Amino acid sequence: MKVFSLVIGCGYTSQRDLCRSKEVIAIDIDATKVKKAKKLDQNTYYIVCDALFLPFRPCFFVDVICTDVLEHIMTYEKVVGNIAELKANLVYLRFPTEAREKLLIKTSRVYREQHWGKIHVSIVQPAKVIEILKNFEYSAHKDFTSATSTLTRLVMQILLEAVKCDYRIPEIGLVSFPEERSLWKLIVCASRLFGMLGNITFLLYKLSRIETLHDSYIIIGTY
Repeated sequence: MKVFSLVIGCGYTSQRDLCRSKEVIAIDIDATKVKKAKKLDQNTYYIVCDALFLPFRPCFFVDVICTDVLEHIMTYEKVVGNIAELKANLVYLRFPTEAREKLLIKTSRVYREQHWGKIHVSIVQPAKVIEILKNFEYSAHKDFTSATSTLTRLVMQILLEAVKCDYRIPEIGLVSFPEERSLWKLIVCASRLFGMLGNITFLLYKLSRIETLHDSYIIIGTY
């Protein structure tokens, strides 16, 4: 009997590296993204589906992966409840920290004008997510990602706006750096430097459990 992993809000990729099973079902509400993802990866079952209405039976999935999705949904609690109802052995949720969102809203004009309230519509509360999972008899705990610290993102945001860089969404990783710009190399070097700083703050958290400026929460639930 096959065991399946479920990826919610897959975008253009199956996120197979996070899954526990080789058999992956990946869903996204955006039909265009699903169509492109199918062309890139024919070993995954892709479905156009809204996370608010999951058409799957309980205990079908060994794990459920939901990364960078909840912040895009006003009623994110409903999505967490839907995920919990699936009763998967493991649930992996990732979303921006409150510190990151509030700092960017306060300091970045572009973030306020182009991003907040349009792309990101919720500041997800980890305590609320954990509470919902525990109500469905999950054991759950909070952790952080190490890739980027909020300080990194904040400094890079200021640099990008200072040079008026052409970017669709004002976030590291989704930026278009025209190579002819004189500050191109400076920005790349700064990105690498602050990326290292992000790893240092994560190490401090792991050693001392002191919550520094982290980019994203991870909630892991086991059933």
